[in-house]
Amino acid sequence: MESISVTNKQKMAKLPEQVNINLIQTSSIMYNNSKKYSMLSYEMNKGIRETLFIQSPLFNSIVEVEKYNDYVEMYFMIPQDQNGIKFINFIDNIEQRLIQLAFENKANWFKNKENIKFRSVIKNLDDDNNNKVIKFRMPYNIKTKRIFVDSLDNLNSSDSEMINISDIDDTIGQGQVRLIINVNAIWFTDDMFGLYLRPVYVEEIRQCDYHFQDQYGVSYFIDSEIPNNVNITSNKVDNNVNKLNSMLSTFQEDCNSNKKEIKMEKLKGSNCSNGKKKSKLFNIENSESYDNQSVNKNNNQNNINNYDSDSELELELDNDD
Repeated sequence: MESISVTNKQKMAKLPEQVNINLIQTSSIMYNNSKKYSMLSYEMNKGIRETLFIQSPLFNSIVEVEKYNDYVEMYFMIPQDQNGIKFINFIDNIEQRLIQLAFENKANWFKNKENIKFRSVIKNLDDDNNNKVIKFRMPYNIKTKRIFVDSLDNLNSSDSEMINISDIDDTIGQGQVRLIINVNAIWFTDDMFGLYLRPVYVEEIRQCDYHFQDQYGVSYFIDSEIPNNVNITSNKVDNNVNKLNSMLSTFQEDCNSNKKEIKMEKLKGSNCSNGKKKSKLFNIENSESYDNQSVNKNNNQNNINNYDSDSELELELDNDD
């Protein structure tokens, strides 16, 4: 029997704007260790439900970190860019959906109690409500990866390492963080309820450091030092200098004893017959004396062109029959 290779099933997280809030369904009330909750699911097709995973925006900073024995709580500042606004709108819409369901199920969920409050997962960091923060509770064994990218415009990278959630610095400074979040359940107390978002994967993104490569074997200066492997002795230098002086002395003596004068006289030529052009004859005579010898040299010259805490948005639910 052939063996069948099994690979891990991959879950593709949805972007917040891809979720139809009306397709979120609740389970019956459940209890676990005196905790009361209702599981949430997403109805893909009629009768087919699955767990809903959404992708967070890139969080640029962590406002606060609280560490406990089994888990850590992190407060992330939600960016004010387009993705951050879409994320906030998604959370607001799903919470409004839960409040609507609470009215519809108040007898079953709250035993017809009055003044039930709703706690939002988003909090306002300051009084002007511009800066918003979201809190996530994560166990220390949550899958956490650190990746290194060339640009935040392309987050696909094979350069990564697995880390612990506690390794993420509380100010981030060097990178951004994004999460895949399971829209998990509704939690209940005697007089309050709220949405529980369970992170299942954390990714810290850092941009690569750039370094110049040292260049070796290239010199931009003329080396005026004599290499060690060149052996120059004073005797050889002296002999060459003496030979040169001797040659210059001999040349000077020859010039003084054999001076010649070159004279050029232009002779008049006779007219040529038959329409021929006139011809000029030059007589070059040697003379035993002359004062100076002129030498003209023409040198050709080459032209060289040198060429960058949860915000608590409390909503009272009055149970009006």
